[in-house]
Amino acid sequence: MFISVPSALVKSWDVILDEEVKAHPHKRTESLLTYPLNAIIFEQGGIQKLQSFLSSKGLSDARKGQVDHARQYAKRHTDLKGNYPPSKTGKYTREQADEFAWIQVMQWLEDTHRDFLASFQNKIEKFRPEVFLSVRLFAHVIFYKYYLGRREPNKMSDFGDLSHLFIIPYCELAIMERDLSNVLNQIKRHQDILATTVVRDIDFFTDWAWH
Repeated sequence: MFISVPSALVKSWDVILDEEVKAHPHKRTESLLTYPLNAIIFEQGGIQKLQSFLSSKGLSDARKGQVDHARQYAKRHTDLKGNYPPSKTGKYTREQADEFAWIQVMQWLEDTHRDFLASFQNKIEKFRPEVFLSVRLFAHVIFYKYYLGRREPNKMSDFGDLSHLFIIPYCELAIMERDLSNVLNQIKRHQDILATTVVRDIDFFTDWAWH
């Protein structure tokens, strides 16, 4: 797989968000990649280096961090849903998605970049929430899946998987498991977040020409 398909380490959600803050009021343009894993294989002792990386403490800590953030996402979801009511009809509507995402952008920045957010206290008209594609997509997936879809998360991994969403708006092609692919394509039809991203489900690999 490492030889047949380009593989690389990508930046974590917090790095992506930090780059979005630095790029404001423009959209971030930096690469998503930190290091191409394929290149390791062809280095001297490459296989051993790759094995060492895959069993390294750093990677183990990253997995633990993902679990910790999943717990935080779960709590955030519970707290927010209790304080974000449906429309006057008693149901959530697609028109509420942008407002929900705007709230999420503000909350994330308050947690992670408070000084940056505070700098707009007297000039809010210059703040551009639309450039924070990472948080906006995260928020829209939550809204479409659990609010419009009237579903409830049934396992912690439902939230752990969401940390990968932060890079999706900056990908040309995103291949996801079937349920998430369906949600992302719903969002793509009605929002501009994934305007430059093609979303496919895991069946994409079935049609791959492995030669």
